[in-house]
Amino acid sequence: MYTYKRWAAGIAATQSVDDLLGLIREYIATIGPSELSLLPEECRAHRLRDIDDLAEMAVTFAKYELATDPGAPAYSLLHEMALTFAAAQGRLRIIRGAFPVG
Repeated sequence: MYTYKRWAAGIAATQSVDDLLGLIREYIATIGPSELSLLPEECRAHRLRDIDDLAEMAVTFAKYELATDPGAPAYSLLHEMALTFAAAQGRLRIIRGAFPVG
C-alpha cells in the first residue's frame, strides 16, 4: 500500500542514501498502473534514476497535490505521494548531514 503512514518508519530508519533510494523504489512499486493512470502526466513522467531525482519528485507531487481538488480521484494518491516524498527528502538531508538530528 502506498500510504505515508505505512512507509514513515522505514524512511526514518534508513541510514544511507542507498537504503533510502531502495526504499523509495519499493514504495513506487506498490503503486499499480491503474492508480498511476489517475495522476497528471507530469507526475507519471518522473523516474527515480538516482537520489538526485528525489527533490524534484517531492516538489512535483506537492505542487500537484495543492492544485488538485480534494474530491478528485487522484487527490488521495497525490497527497500520500507528496507526504512520502517530502519525508524522504527530509531524511536525505539528515543522512547527508545538512540537517542535524537531536
